[in-house]
Parts: sequence; structure tokens; C-alpha cells
Amino acid sequence: MLQFVVFARFRPFSPDPDDDCMIELALTADVQALVTHNKAHFRDLPSRGIELLTPAEILRLLDL
Repeated sequence: MLQFVVFARFRPFSPDPDDDCMIELALTADVQALVTHNKAHFRDLPSRGIELLTPAEILRLLDL
């Protein structure tokens, strides 16, 4: 019988539970930034060292 143990690096803090997997992925992958239209759902990530950018902001940074 297979058993799986799930370890999370954070406790869910997004107002939308569907976003929690994106938060866990960003933390695990040690990304520098997360691009989203809804910064409010990820408001605690900057305190964890992850910058929040909108699609328009990332395009400006990339000079596109």
C-alpha cells in the first residue's frame, strides 16, 4: 500500500483556496516573482521575498 505525506511550507492564506497550490509552487520553486492579475490573493508573498507583478508590469520590465 502506498502512503503519501504532504508537507506544506506555509499555512493557506489566500482568500481563494484554488490559489494555495500556486503559492506553494512559488515557494517551493524559489521564484523571484509571480505574475498575476489578482495581487490581492497573493498579498503575503512579498514578505516571503517573492515580487508580485501584473502582466502589464512584466511586459514593461521586459521592454515588450
